[in-house]
Amino acid sequence: MDLCAISVLRCTVVVNLTKTGFNSHIYTTTALTDMYMKFKHQFLYSALKVFDEITEPNTTSINVVVSGFCQNGCYKRSFEVHCLAVKIGVEIDIYVATSLVTVYFNCKQPLTASVVFKQIGRKTVACCNAYITGLLQNRIVEPVFKVFKQMLQRSAHDANTITFVSVLSACLDNKNFKFGLQVHGLLEKVDLVLDLYSKLRVFYLPY
Repeated sequence: MDLCAISVLRCTVVVNLTKTGFNSHIYTTTALTDMYMKFKHQFLYSALKVFDEITEPNTTSINVVVSGFCQNGCYKRSFEVHCLAVKIGVEIDIYVATSLVTVYFNCKQPLTASVVFKQIGRKTVACCNAYITGLLQNRIVEPVFKVFKQMLQRSAHDANTITFVSVLSACLDNKNFKFGLQVHGLLEKVDLVLDLYSKLRVFYLPY
């Protein structure tokens, strides 16, 4: 769809929502913000305009904006949204916090990312993966093993293929081959070996 067609569609949607009164509905405005964010930089201003009209932002709307800024490379604007998240008390919501962790790592601020991550109570696999990936992107290896061990203490199935790929990459970067072999052994127990090595593009015979 070209830019002209998108502009016409945007106007049509906004007019219809205004007529029906749904333009002030939290779920509608959040969906509109998300839509504009996904059109990238062309409609970033429109996304911000819709978001600014939300009188009481919730965790979903905050997460949409933080994620949208991250996807569009507007990391500095995410800091402003983080302040708003703190103000309304949703900064430790799992989805908002995970997006903020990614943002701060992309901004080369691993310490701030770590602070946000530590404030999260019940960490999900996606949250831990975002943190581990961010650490590796910033060439910080040691904490990767600590987070991975904490995940395993909860359950071996808390870790997925993305987790194992990241941890094995950390083993390689840190030349921690002994731990890498232990991870391999764990992979066999949870039946992820073939899937993992196919993603790593490594030929492996499980016998």
